[in-house]
Amino acid sequence: MPQTSTILPLWLTFPIAAMTLLFLAGYAMALQQAPMAPKRRRIRTANTIVMMLGTCMLASGVSVIPPASSREFVLVWLIVMWLMAISVLLACLDATATVRTAVKLRRQSRAEFRAKLERDLAELSAMEREAEPAGRG
Repeated sequence: MPQTSTILPLWLTFPIAAMTLLFLAGYAMALQQAPMAPKRRRIRTANTIVMMLGTCMLASGVSVIPPASSREFVLVWLIVMWLMAISVLLACLDATATVRTAVKLRRQSRAEFRAKLERDLAELSAMEREAEPAGRG
């Protein structure tokens, strides 16, 4: 006799999935107002959408589709795994973009510091040259 029950009851997973979806939707909306590079915003928005799809598929794999219907059950869990892999890939792309931005900002900061240091040294040298003839006379 095939088992027709699911892994967890729907009354348990539905509220958790619904709250997760609401949180992710709020995050996606707040993300559009955040001051960041457009590339990073697109990556994070795409990752949020992938996580929302993953939440729906995970909830259905745990509470809607019973293991007895093996074809659908395996398909849902394969989709969940693929969505997790895509989410990790997007997170890596976001981390790479963050590192690139940090390197760019660090180079700019070093260039500004170097330019200021050269200006200050030039001013100091000029002041010393002006003071030398006055001190010898």
